[in-house]
Amino acid sequence: NQYCWNYIKCDVRDFIPWAEGGNLGKPSHQEIAVEMGLSFRSEDPTDHYFCGRTPLQASENCHRPCPDDTPLSCRHGEHCQHDTACDARVMPGSGITEAPSLPYDSLENYKFCGMSWAHANGCETKWCGDGSGCPGEQSCYADTGCNIQDRGPLPPSATPTFSPVPYDHKSNHFFCGKSYTDAAAQCSLETHCRSGLHSQCGGIGMYCWPGVTCHLQDFVASTAPQTASPTIDSERPTKSPSDYDDPRNSRFCGVSWSDASDSCKNGRRPRWCPRGTDEECRGSGVCWADTMCDISEITFPPSLKPTNNPTEPATWSPTDSPLE
Repeated sequence: NQYCWNYIKCDVRDFIPWAEGGNLGKPSHQEIAVEMGLSFRSEDPTDHYFCGRTPLQASENCHRPCPDDTPLSCRHGEHCQHDTACDARVMPGSGITEAPSLPYDSLENYKFCGMSWAHANGCETKWCGDGSGCPGEQSCYADTGCNIQDRGPLPPSATPTFSPVPYDHKSNHFFCGKSYTDAAAQCSLETHCRSGLHSQCGGIGMYCWPGVTCHLQDFVASTAPQTASPTIDSERPTKSPSDYDDPRNSRFCGVSWSDASDSCKNGRRPRWCPRGTDEECRGSGVCWADTMCDISEITFPPSLKPTNNPTEPATWSPTDSPLE
C-alpha cells in the first residue's frame, strides 16, 4: 500500500557516498580549499558571495556563486548572500595554480624535438623540456643551442603546448576525481589537470585535486631510444682518412648527436660511419655528422685473434691391391 510521492525534501544523493558522486560525507568548501592548498577565507570577499533565500541556506547549499553581487545568476526567490561559508575558488572553472617558471640555465630549457639533433638545433620545432611527446617520428633532443626563454612565439600548432615546469612543480600532482581518494586511485595521463581548473576535468562532481601521490612523469614514456648492446666483433677494415679535416672523420653512430659524440670517450668502442649511412651502424643508432669524435685520433682495441678452422689428419690416397 505504498505510493511514489514527489516534491519530497529528501535527496537521493544524500545517501550516496561523496567518493561515488553523492553528498554523503561531502567535505565543506573550507575543507576542500585547505586540501587544495588555499587559505580560507579568501582575501577577495566576492569569493564568498553565494545565492540563497537566507545566508544560512546559501552556506548549506553552496550551489551557485554570485560574484557580481546581483541576483541575476540566482534562482527565483534567491538573493546574493555575503560572508557565506562557501568558497567560489573550489567550484568548477576556478583556477588554483600559479604561472610556472624555470631558471634560465635549466637543462630542460634546451630540449627540442627534431628528426635529428641538427633539426632540433634549428630552434623552430616543438619544445619538449616539459616531458611532452614529439610529433610524428621526431625525438626529443637535449643540449641544443636553443633556449625556450629566448625564442619568440611560433605560429600556433595543431596541439597547443604548455609553458615549462620543473620536475618537482606542484602541477605534476594535479589529477581529476570525484574526491581526493578517487583522483589518487584513477590517476593517469587522461585524468591529469595541469591547468588546475576544475573545468578541465569535465563532468558534474569532478574536481582537479592537488597534492595527489601520483606524478605526471610516471605516465610519460621516455622518448630516448634504447642503446644497443655492445658487440665484440672487430670492425671491417677501412682506408685511412685522406686529410685531418675530412668531414668523414667525424661521422659516428649513436642514438643521438650527444651519444655519438660521447662514443669515443671513457673506453667506449665507437662505430664509425664514413659513408654517412645508417646501415653502417648495424643496430648502434643512426649516423651523425660533425660529432666531437675524430677517427684519426682514435685507436681501436685489438680484436679477438682469429683461429684457423680445425683440419682432419691427412690421409693417403688408396693404392691398387697388391698382385698375387
